[in-house]
Amino acid sequence: MFFRGHKNIATLLDLDVVYVNLMKASTRWYRAPELIMSTKNYTKAVDVWAVGCILGELFGRRPLFPGKNSHEQIHELFKIIGNPPIETIKKYNWKVEGLLWVKYRPVKWKSLYPFAPLNALELLDSLLQWDYKARLEVEQILEQEFFKNLRNVHEEPSSKAIFDFSFEEKGKSIPQLKEILETEVRVFKEISKTGIE
Repeated sequence: MFFRGHKNIATLLDLDVVYVNLMKASTRWYRAPELIMSTKNYTKAVDVWAVGCILGELFGRRPLFPGKNSHEQIHELFKIIGNPPIETIKKYNWKVEGLLWVKYRPVKWKSLYPFAPLNALELLDSLLQWDYKARLEVEQILEQEFFKNLRNVHEEPSSKAIFDFSFEEKGKSIPQLKEILETEVRVFKEISKTGIE
């Protein structure tokens, strides 16, 4: 639900459409290739890709893959990390035939970022892999040499429990949304009366 302009008119959103629109609205320059080309499943590997893009941007002081649309974005990826392996294309059923007529070799990270430490370039390479299954896991990233002097493992909180997002499944129907909204209003009124949060 959102409010339009200054009129305070509430509008209900179709959550499936919202998901698709969020994918379109997410910053293209940091979007993983599997999201651009086909996959709609958002995994941790998508975030790992984005971290790689940001790391590259920190060293280069500009976006690594500044595409203006999805087609151009893929072309930007090809120019830097080379063509995706044929096995990866087949494995994920990507439709990139029109882009494969030019063979791109991966750019050496050292030539792109000559002043970056070698361990940072190794990390960058392990984050920006075409196949999302080949990217490092978050825990593996933190164990990389690049972070060795930046972290104190004994002081880092960690949890093995995965956050439960099942609450997001509620509110997909009008009656559910109505119930959620009524509960929110009731809680807000109670807080307003008592001043207690």
